[in-house]
Amino acid sequence: MSPHVEKLSWQEAMPWIKSANSYLLDIIQAWDPPKDYVIYKFEYPFGVDVIDKGVLQVPVENNKVVPIHDDRVPSDVKKHLTYSHVPLGLLVENGHEVYHESQGIVTPLSFFNPGFFLGLWESLEKPMGFAPKSTWSVSSGARSLYMAPKISLHNAHQKLKKAYGVKGPPPKTLYDHHQIFKQLVHAEDTKAPWKHVVLFFSDQWLQRDDKNPGWLRFHHYLLELAWELSGYSRNKLSYDRIWQLFIKVLEKKGVKSPPYLVTTLRQLIGIGVGASSGFRAVHDTNLPGPIQQIQSIYLNDYGLKKYIPTIMAPGQFSPHNNSDPIYYSLQVPLFFDLLPRNKTPCSLMHELRELKSLMDYFINEALDGNLNIEQTPIEWFVDNVAVDFFHSDEDIYEEIRRASMMPEEDPNLLGISNGLSTNGSFAENSPFFRACVRLSLINAS
Repeated sequence: MSPHVEKLSWQEAMPWIKSANSYLLDIIQAWDPPKDYVIYKFEYPFGVDVIDKGVLQVPVENNKVVPIHDDRVPSDVKKHLTYSHVPLGLLVENGHEVYHESQGIVTPLSFFNPGFFLGLWESLEKPMGFAPKSTWSVSSGARSLYMAPKISLHNAHQKLKKAYGVKGPPPKTLYDHHQIFKQLVHAEDTKAPWKHVVLFFSDQWLQRDDKNPGWLRFHHYLLELAWELSGYSRNKLSYDRIWQLFIKVLEKKGVKSPPYLVTTLRQLIGIGVGASSGFRAVHDTNLPGPIQQIQSIYLNDYGLKKYIPTIMAPGQFSPHNNSDPIYYSLQVPLFFDLLPRNKTPCSLMHELRELKSLMDYFINEALDGNLNIEQTPIEWFVDNVAVDFFHSDEDIYEEIRRASMMPEEDPNLLGISNGLSTNGSFAENSPFFRACVRLSLINAS
């Protein structure tokens, strides 16, 4: 068996479970399952797929993974972890991103931290259920990890190729950053390499045992989590109705706006209620990846001097446990509808003004009671979330704020990993910040 795959009894797995989800451990200990109920501990290096288009990947040597049906995967692992195309797994060290990639465009669904379950819906789904088998992929660490300042200088990139064996040209878009980060991290020999650890529960844990109170409590806990996570999806028809009302309001007022921007507005509100991912500056954490290692390489080897190596990673906006602002960049669309932008080319500044106008329309109509948002998360959004629009250039109409002002209200944008220092400034001309929207709590403390 690979050194990155370990078969554990549930008693041996207890310290890992306790560190990530102590409530789950209490349930398991009260149940006291049979000793032959096993758990598999998988250790993934940074940047590889845990799930590749619906297929579980198993870590092997040399920072590689293989599909679970590969001949290199032990028969015991196949026997116990193929009960679902995505078996039930508990994240216990560092996080991962659920994403979709098509034609070089990466769209994050969500980023999950230790304590969350992978394969929760899939492992509870009945045969021939509604869950598609090959839509989503899951990366160890954040797949959508972007360096804010430009890192496309040819001579500086050549230094990375020489020192770390990086293959390929300098990145042309933000989507190209991840592959370069992955090569850098894997090439550098560190004493404690970054890893993403998942505990996969064998098929025994999901076999029905309706006469056993301990198993029933375990199963009920999983169902509760699945129900909670599906809240927005279960009520999608109701939210669709809100948008139908808003579109009718726009038509009545004679407001013509491109479908692309209306969809962007809807995505922004989805981010604001915690149903969709936005982006945050990574500050004092390595949960989305070896951030300190990447920043150090770009400061010391690439030679990034003028700007702070701000790294943006996906995250959720939540009123319950995090008041940090979250961002959306017009350069990185986060929705799955392949809607064309305006046929007539227009500037990002113009798109920002139109988007701000749409947001103002939506909030005003909601406050006037015309959109039926009462007692929904959107009502909370309208009452509690400030929406600000930024561009790297000055807006002659003074509707859009300068990106240079952003760090004054969000110091995390100036953050750098512990142990590193730089005299650089905020990369206000970054492709990410050139046209972006910030969501923040109005009364954040």
